[in-house]
Parts: sequence; C-alpha cells; structure tokens
Amino acid sequence: MIDADRDTFALHGQPAIQLDSDGLRHPQSGRGDVQIFTRYEELTHLAASRGGLLLGTRRSAFSIARRRFVDPEGPEALLRALLARLARREGGSEQIRRMAEIERAGREPRPVRATWVLTALCGAVLALQLALGGDVVRAGEAHLALVRDGDLWRLVTGNLLHMLEFPPHFALNMLALASIGSLVERCLGSARSVCIMAVSGVASMLAGIQGGSHIVIGASGVVFGLLGAVLWLELYRSDELPAWLRIPRRSIFWLLLVNAAVMLLPFISGAAHLGGLAAGFATTAGLCHGAPVLRAEAPLWVRSLAHSLALVCATALAIAGWDLFGRADLALRYTQRIASLPGVGAPVLHLRAAEVLADPGASRSELLAALLAEERAVRATSRKQPELLDALAELQFRLGRTELALAAIDEAIALAPADPRFRARRERILLGELEGRALEGELPPWLPDPRDAAPPESVEI
Repeated sequence: MIDADRDTFALHGQPAIQLDSDGLRHPQSGRGDVQIFTRYEELTHLAASRGGLLLGTRRSAFSIARRRFVDPEGPEALLRALLARLARREGGSEQIRRMAEIERAGREPRPVRATWVLTALCGAVLALQLALGGDVVRAGEAHLALVRDGDLWRLVTGNLLHMLEFPPHFALNMLALASIGSLVERCLGSARSVCIMAVSGVASMLAGIQGGSHIVIGASGVVFGLLGAVLWLELYRSDELPAWLRIPRRSIFWLLLVNAAVMLLPFISGAAHLGGLAAGFATTAGLCHGAPVLRAEAPLWVRSLAHSLALVCATALAIAGWDLFGRADLALRYTQRIASLPGVGAPVLHLRAAEVLADPGASRSELLAALLAEERAVRATSRKQPELLDALAELQFRLGRTELALAAIDEAIALAPADPRFRARRERILLGELEGRALEGELPPWLPDPRDAAPPESVEI
C-alpha cells in the first residue's frame, strides 16, 4: 500500500527528500549532499521507471536512482505523493493533465533515421580511408584554398572524414553523434534533424577554415550543432519535453566547459566547434518557432527544406566520389593545385611536400609539384626554417639536381649547426645513397627552375 501523504523519503548516504507545503527538497545530483528546493508549480513532468524517479522542472531535469532510496518502492511512493499534492493545489489538475500529454507524446515511437544514416556514412568513409589511404582525405577535406577555388562540396564531405592517426577522433564523434543525435531526433523528428545537421556541418567547416585552420575534417561540428539544439530546447522548450528526453543543465554546462578546454589543443579547430554550436542553436530556433516540438510530423516547408539539403549533400558526395574514382592522378592534381593556388600557408605546403616524399611510389610529376610547393614554403618563411630546407634538399636530390640539393642542405646546416640530421643528409647526398634514388630529367615548362626563383619575400601565413 502506497501512502500518498508521506512527506519524507529516506535516501542512502544523502539527506532525505522532503515535501513541504510549497515544494520539495531533493538532491541536486546523484552524488553529494547538496539539496535544492523546487516549487510544485515548477514541475513539468514526473516519471517513475525501473531506474528510479525522473523530475522535469522549468530549471532542469533531475534523476534519482532507485538504489538511492531506502524503500525499494520509493520512486513510486514519491511520484504518488507529488501527484496527490499537485491535485490539491489550485491549477494542479491542469498541471497534471499537461504532464500526461507530455508523457504520451514522449512515448510515441519516432524513428531515428537521420542520426543512423550519418553515422553509417561516417563509418563507410572511414572504411574507404583505411582501404585507399590519403586520396580519400584529399578528395573531401575542407581545404581553405580549394574551397575558395570552387570546391564547395568540401564543406559537406569534410564532415565525414576523420584522423586515422588519432583513433579516438572517430570513436568519440560517433559516440556523441549517436547519443545526442538520437535525443534531438526523438524530440524534433527526422526532417528538422536533417536541417540542423546539414546547416551545422557546413557552418562549422566555413567557420573552421575562415578561423585560421587551413584544413578541417571531422563530424565534431555536426555534434556541436546538435548540442546547440539541445541547449535551445532546454532553455526555451523544456516544459514541453518528458524528463527522459532532457539533459540536465549542469551536464550541458560541463560538456561545454570540457569542450572549451579541448578546443585549446593545437589540432582542434575551436572556430569549427563554435560555428557548429551557433548554427545548431539558431537553426533549431528557426525551425521550432511557433510550433510544438513533439508534433508527429514537421510542417511541409521543413520537410521540403530537409529534402533539398539531403539532395545537396548527396550531390556533394557524388562529386567527391567522381574526383576520387572517376578521374586519374588525384594525388598529382591535388599537389599541383596546392602548389599553385594563392593563399596557401607554408605549413600546408610543407606538409603536402613531406607526404609526397614519404610515398615510395611517388611519380616524377608528383615530386616536381612537391618541389614547387616546398619552394613556396621556403620563400614564405624567408628561408629561416631548416626543416623546410632539409625537405627541399631531398626533393632536389631525388629529381637529380645534386648541386641545388647541396646548396639547400648547407643553408639548413648554417641555421642549425648542432643538428646532426642535416649533416647526415649532406653526407648521404654526397654518397648518392639517399633512399629513393635520384630521378633524371628536365623540369616541365609549368614548373619554374628554382635557380631562377625570385628572392625570398614575406608572405602572410
């Protein structure tokens, strides 16, 4: 028999839950002794489950685990007592009726299609990366110079790529996408979720490359867009949501705080994360303006927008696929464009040249394009970085230009006389034993002779 007039509910290791005349005192979280006071009129949803009791309020959502109650039937007893007190209050019957509507709407099955389709696409692209290597990244990365040159599809495909050198990049993004994405999609439906994901993904890529990152990849921007949707729902529509479809505000705060710290890492694009967060927040506000968030079907204009955005994304994937599979010499074309387009920074130029040097199967044409890229990087840094001069020397030697190779490595030695790597490089050049034997032949007409290059000039990186 459950006593609906109980006012105290004992908890293990925490102060008891106390029902007063105007509200209840309950734990702020599942751990610790901190209690807060919630007025009865602030309650938006109540639910008891096998896990415990869920409290939805205008301020946040709270979960009290069943194991915390001294009484095994404590969650049901507390729920019954709360409903009895609400029923006796003015307006309490209407409050209970709204809770019942929220309960029904929250339990209606809503498929989570968009989230799982995006997760599957990311997994398929990862499999391609593992099978085909760097060409997949080169075909789809959001590269500042290439986007400015017209490769707008990269603002879509960049979201599907991940760093193979850092396996947690993919795992963490997919875990966050599956959990936060399914939560948003169950609240807003697939059509709205497609719009939020698409707009957030493109906005994050744009923000990343415009914010100083020359190359951006990863689904983090989409995840942050979904987090922005959760934040908007929690701030503006929390009274329409069942407690089990809400993330406690303290948890949202800590998620944002942790990610703010992560964004300080040098290989993380903070601008992309912030761009995705802002885009998701704003898109959710626009899609949900004046409409109930748990309605079974989105308006026609939202569904039409979702179909259009899905078509744009499919077109972007098709273009990237054609560039990867339908045309030859992707690596060569990529290197030539990087080496010749304006606005490419020295780090990006040097990185591409180093990738070509690391490829034992690189063709002479690729080495020539890499040479132009490395020459640009060396000039952009006023010939002051010995590592770049070292790479330049190796490229010159592999192209059969021993004199220029020796001149470049001598510059590196002069800048860093104590570094044994550069003297070892010089010895190998002299002995002709550098791995990847020198390739004979003349430079093609499109590649200027480095001996005729202009003096070093200052280039903004």
